[in-house]
Amino acid sequence: MTVGSAAALAGKGLRGDRHFRADGAKPGQALTLIEAEAPEDVGLTGAHSRRQVAVRGVRLNDLVGRRFRVGDVECAGVELCEPCRHLQQLTRPGIITDLIHRGGLNADILTDGQFRVATEFRPDRGTRPVPPRVPPNMIRLYPGSRSADECYRSGADESVRLMAPN
Repeated sequence: MTVGSAAALAGKGLRGDRHFRADGAKPGQALTLIEAEAPEDVGLTGAHSRRQVAVRGVRLNDLVGRRFRVGDVECAGVELCEPCRHLQQLTRPGIITDLIHRGGLNADILTDGQFRVATEFRPDRGTRPVPPRVPPNMIRLYPGSRSADECYRSGADESVRLMAPN
């Protein structure tokens, strides 16, 4: 299923995502992002990355410890989201090595709002906006797989994924 937007709720996650926590997500577990180029560089599709949001032209590793905005939603980068063994089991041997330090970013959602297709991405308030390099209608929400943070938990329902299709 592809959708054009997702409701982001401060401290809770993306509404409809299996990681959404009405009583509050743990630090860094409300949102996962990945540079769309990373899975593409190693022969995976956006949905294979197991992250909720894919961005283009943004260095996510630089956002650890920094605030940023995705449209009107303010977020904070918490830590790198490294690839896990579960991802390797679902894709191919060596994917952990291929994506080490390129597996994405775990973040907190600080304000309520909507993530939309081709939304502007801006690091830190007051800094120059970073325009998206994804043409309109190129970011989609995918239901499906678990994030690396939750890869060993069982009984999960569907996830909402905001991804650039291949």
